[in-house]
Order: sequence, then C-alpha cells, then structure tokens
Amino acid sequence: MKIIQSHLIWINITLICIIILIHIKSFQKNIKMISNLLFLIGILCYHFYWLMLLYQYYSIIGIIFYTGMNLISYFFWLFSLSLFIDYFRINKFHIFVGILKFIVGNITLYLSYKNSPLQDVFLLSNKSYYYQIPNILFSFILILHSLYVAYKEKDSDLVILRIDVRKFHIFIIGIFIIWMFLYYLVFRPLSFTEIFNLMNAIAIMVLCIIFFLFGYPYLPLIIVDDKSRLIDESPQEYEFSQELLDKVIEMFEEKQIYKEEGLTIRKLAQYMNIQEYKLRNIINKGLGFKNFNDLLNTYRIIEAKRLLISNNKLSITRIALEVGYPNAAVFNRAFKQFTGITPSEYRKRAKKSDQF
Repeated sequence: MKIIQSHLIWINITLICIIILIHIKSFQKNIKMISNLLFLIGILCYHFYWLMLLYQYYSIIGIIFYTGMNLISYFFWLFSLSLFIDYFRINKFHIFVGILKFIVGNITLYLSYKNSPLQDVFLLSNKSYYYQIPNILFSFILILHSLYVAYKEKDSDLVILRIDVRKFHIFIIGIFIIWMFLYYLVFRPLSFTEIFNLMNAIAIMVLCIIFFLFGYPYLPLIIVDDKSRLIDESPQEYEFSQELLDKVIEMFEEKQIYKEEGLTIRKLAQYMNIQEYKLRNIINKGLGFKNFNDLLNTYRIIEAKRLLISNNKLSITRIALEVGYPNAAVFNRAFKQFTGITPSEYRKRAKKSDQF
C-alpha cells in the first residue's frame, strides 16, 4: 500500500508541475495568474509534506512545506475573488487576511511543536491535532467564501465560458479542497489508516486529469487583462443576431426596461421571448459586458446623472427608485463604484460648474 501511495504522489507531482508549466507558458502579470500559480505551488508543498510523512522523515524542512500547505486556502480564496469579481484589486483587507492566515498557521505549529514531539506535530496526532483546529477552521471559512463568490452572481454572468468555470470551480475544486481539510479534521485524527491516504492520492490525480480534459480551455479567463472587457471566445459557438441585438438596445434605450426593480437576465429573456443563453451571448459579444448587473448599472447611472442635474427637487431616494434601485443605500454604492463620488457630491459639483 505504501508503494502504491508513493507512486501516486509522484504521478500527482508530475501532473501538477506540467499544469504549472502550462500556466507559465501563458503567463500574464495579473492577480489571477499569480494567485493561481501560488495555489498550485501550495499543492506541491502539500505533496512533498505528504512524502515526508509517508517515509517518516521528520525534518525541520517540513515547516517550509507546511507553510506552503497552510496558505493553499488563502491563495485559492484570492484566485476565486480575482476570477469571479470583475475589476478585482487587492486591498489592505486581502493583505491582512493573508498575514493573519500565515500567523495563525505558524502559531498553531509552534504550540504543537512546544507541547508534542516533532513526529506527532507532523502527523497531527495526539495533542498537536487540537492546536491545529483554529487554523483548519480558518481555512474552511476562506474556502466557503470562495464558493459563495463563485455562486453569488452566476445568474447574472454573461460570459458562457465563465459560467462553466463557476460550475467547475464549485463542484470540483471546492469539493476537493473541502475533502482535503475533512481528511485532516476528521479522518486522520480518528483513524490514521492507509486507505484514506490512498483515497486522497486518487482524488488529487482525478482532479489533475479533469483539468487536462476540461480545464485547459479556461486559461483565457486567467490570461485576460482585468481592465479589458472579456468577450467570450470559447469554442462553444452560438448564433449571433444583429436583429436581436437591436431589440436589446431598444429595450434599454427606448423602453427603459432597466428601470424595473429586480430585473434579471432570465426575466428579460422571457420578455423578449428568446432563450436565455442566446441573450447572454448577444449582450456579451454585441455590447461587451461581462455581467448583466454591469449593463443595468450603466444605464441606471446615466439616467440618474441626468435626473440629478435636471431636477434639483428630486431627492436621492426618489431618483434611486426611479432608475430601478430598491433603496438609496444600494444606489449610493453603485453610483460611487461607477463614478468615484456619491450622488450628492455629483449634484453639488454639477451646480458649481453651472455657476461658471
């Protein structure tokens, strides 16, 4: 059994290295590519750590592999945010989370090493296991939030390729990583048996094979510049109709459908009596939007600007409801995201410019 595990681990290391080389070959300096590469390197650290356990080589070098393994969930979280949140940028909060994850992981390792033999620390056995629980729970929180981000706007996504990636992300990568931590949280402490090690190795190998079969076409989503609008260039071709595009434009510019609160891509497809996937494709390729909410906000903010300037008697709340927002808070947040200032500040600046 030990020999089989060893062979599987080395096969996995080889497959992961090939995947890393594929990414490096198409390397672009953006947060999606960098965080994904760091995530894969963390997976490699996990495998080398595993080899040390398998051959009972309890060296201090294992701490390096442990650190890389500890940050897997953080890099996975960062990659998820950059992949599914348009125009994502790292801020102080994301950096703080990374530093906190590093600190929590190393504190738990120190407490384990201080109170248990080195062998028990590596095996997460006896008392050392209990010191690892806060760090494992921290990882669970990051993973669950990653899955939430992938699921959150799946209905408003206009990029067919990215919709498929969301499914791939949620049902394969997410489930696998949850399994990996369940392995350490439940199976390993309760019963350190070789069957679970074998299952773990097989699960990683299957995931790598799935990447080669289905994941390679998803690389354009990682390579694309965040500042540009992503036009779906996937092999999955859908008929593009200029006539349908003109109808979409008519719905927004003449009928002002965007003013309907709670409008979704599904509702619009029903109003226009066309298939939802066709409508997504038309808006993405014809208008260049990646997300239906971006399209709605664009038209709503343009109309809100007009109302803010043309009618000083209208309150901010009234304008928010008029253009399709449920309340002033949501309107203020969307307006500031698009313009960099609040509606009130925009109105004040417009008055000042009129005076000159």
